[in-house]
Amino acid sequence: MARPSSPLLSRDAIIDCALKIIDAEGAAGLSMRTLAAELGVSGPSLYHHFGSKDAIIDAIIDRANRQIRFGTDEAAWEDVLAGYAYQLRTFLIAHPHIVELLALRPVTQESGLRIYEEIAARLARFGLDPAFGREITLAVENLVYGAALMANAPDVALTAERQAEYPALASSLLGPRRTPDDGFEVGFAALIEGLRKMMSDTGTRDRAC
Repeated sequence: MARPSSPLLSRDAIIDCALKIIDAEGAAGLSMRTLAAELGVSGPSLYHHFGSKDAIIDAIIDRANRQIRFGTDEAAWEDVLAGYAYQLRTFLIAHPHIVELLALRPVTQESGLRIYEEIAARLARFGLDPAFGREITLAVENLVYGAALMANAPDVALTAERQAEYPALASSLLGPRRTPDDGFEVGFAALIEGLRKMMSDTGTRDRAC
């Protein structure tokens, strides 16, 4: 029998399938056995590409990190943070179960370290101490991770009968939302404005620089 003209499996195909399983069942639903069954291959075929489930998860995170792009060297610090925040959030909204994996796994891959190095270097050009720049990066990530989870969360369910019990809440639910991002836009704008104030405050800036 002639051999297939192309491999039946590839690293990208395995990552795609693993991500599909995680999207549907969470990280706990992913195993080498279920992945092999979904792909219609034997277990040893997977191990030819990845040595373990953890290696596959690392590859998923690596793919997410490599999608992050930064603007020109002349970009303002606000644009650097916004570019990172919005790109990361786009990926996490599409794959909310990846939030816990990104948040809880140590950052050791080159792709992840590259992101933090890039942000630290760019913020340093604006006179920010590296430690303060790191705190800013963590603040952005905290907002993005939380917003990504909430983007897929159900909204408040307030029946007409109970609106009289919670009039202020009922009023807040009337009409269209200010933004389609359910709080992210407001939170990110407030973060940036707060950072501007901190950076313009002489005392804070002296401590940060």
